[in-house]
Amino acid sequence: MYDKELVLEIISQILNAISRIERRVSKINNPNNLFQATKGQICLIPSQ
Repeated sequence: MYDKELVLEIISQILNAISRIERRVSKINNPNNLFQATKGQICLIPSQ
């Protein structure tokens, strides 16, 4: 069986991560903003 508290904690962490991603990408106006990180990383923080 599974541990109900553990499942609820994991779901909470997933929902928090989704909220963080939505917040970070909400100000991106140009797809090129996603690729302004170094070494091919995807940057979710829009440049100023």
